[in-house]
Formats: sequence, C-alpha cells, structure tokens
Amino acid sequence: PITSIVIRSTSVPLPTATAFPSNLATVSIVDFSYFPNIMRIKSGQSVFWRNDGTEQHDVTGADWHSGLLDPTYTYRLTFGVPGTYAYRCSIHLDMTGSVVVS
Repeated sequence: PITSIVIRSTSVPLPTATAFPSNLATVSIVDFSYFPNIMRIKSGQSVFWRNDGTEQHDVTGADWHSGLLDPTYTYRLTFGVPGTYAYRCSIHLDMTGSVVVS
C-alpha cells in the first residue's frame, strides 16, 4: 500500500502545496517539520506525506520507510490496525511525528 508519485508544476516556484481533497489525511513536509505532526485517522485510512519544501526528507516508522522524498513527491501509507505509530525523518532526526489510528 505504498505509493510515491511526482506532483510538480513548472509554473509555480517551490515551495508549493498541491491541493488534495479535504477528506484525505495529508501531512505537509516543510522547513524540517511535519505539519501536522500528529495525525488522527480511522483504521483502514491512508495518510499522505507530501514534501512541500525544498530539501529531501523521508518518513521512517518502526517497520516502514518511504525512501527519499524529493520536493513535490508524495508518499502514501494505509494503516489497518489501531494504535499510535511514531515516525521520523532519518536524515533530520529532530523531525518527528505520529499517526494515531482508532
């Protein structure tokens, strides 16, 4: 259930945010932070992490990893089991967040 795609427009300078439907759980990665850094979802939902900044980042949990996300890349992960899932950027260790699944 992991997908990385390029969402890049050459007509808009970086950083930029690509609009996602409002019902999607989307975390923006900008300026060495995850916004929001705590995402609350229901079991079976996906979270999308979108690199809206100008630096490479990743999303690394206990047993999952996005790979490097260049600016404008998006990573999706579906959570099927309730719990709290901590994650961080393995490049910038001060960048942390969590997904709370109910």
